[in-house]
Amino acid sequence: MSKQDRRRFIRDAGASLILGATLLAGCRGTSARIMNPWEESGTGSDKAGGEVYTPIVAATTDKLLARAQELPLRQVAYNAPDGYQRYKICFVGLENLSSEEMGDFKEHINATINQRIVESQQFEVLHDRAVAAGLHKIGCRSDDLFLPANRRRFADVMGQSGTPIDMMLFAKITSGTTQMNKDMQREYKLTMELVDVDSASAPIVESCDMRKEYNKSAMGKATSWWKK
Repeated sequence: MSKQDRRRFIRDAGASLILGATLLAGCRGTSARIMNPWEESGTGSDKAGGEVYTPIVAATTDKLLARAQELPLRQVAYNAPDGYQRYKICFVGLENLSSEEMGDFKEHINATINQRIVESQQFEVLHDRAVAAGLHKIGCRSDDLFLPANRRRFADVMGQSGTPIDMMLFAKITSGTTQMNKDMQREYKLTMELVDVDSASAPIVESCDMRKEYNKSAMGKATSWWKK
């Protein structure tokens, strides 16, 4: 081998080693990028994520707001700046009754529901910190407000603090699982209930659901691929 060939070999070998080390380091780490607005959300492989929660939250909230237009007007002690009288509601948060841990998606859903209601301009919505302070004062958690007596106590406390409420909004996520050997199907349902504080009735109840397949078997994965 000539001297020039040896130099070329050493140079190429060195370049290959550097490239291999770079690729190996990349495989061990995490890469990320900003997704474009038109791209579809990723699909979780083990549990529900944005591909499930985002559409059912949007659909259920929109159905609830559409039904809310049917609510009768009544005299209240406060008026919106534009002169229209609005019900003042307290969203007490999302209760997770599904078989999965939701992680940070729970607070994300709470914030999304609050935002959609505020943007609709159909209700006055209590700030979540005011809700937390009222619950702390009566020594209750949000799920304790399912009891009428606790709802009345909470409403009295909020009224005394200058933030009266007419209704409470409850939301819950449930799930149902169908096992098919190694594969399974899970149905997720979001239910929202708008409850009148005085009468303890639920004038509006809306829900939406979505099914999702989880495939571990080769046959299930192949069948799922053909369904796309």
